[in-house]
Amino acid sequence: MNNLIKKNTDKMSIHEQKIVTLIESHGINIRDLICVMNKNLVCGFVNTLQYY
Repeated sequence: MNNLIKKNTDKMSIHEQKIVTLIESHGINIRDLICVMNKNLVCGFVNTLQYY
């Protein structure tokens, strides 16, 4: 898990990482998706998820 966080550090801010962690605590794994996603889309993707 720490390796995923290190890979995502360049794509996500700390705030975005907290949102992802909160979402994943409910059983939805999106880190793998974010790892392969275009980094220009990550911010909007995470911000959209936080509303649902």
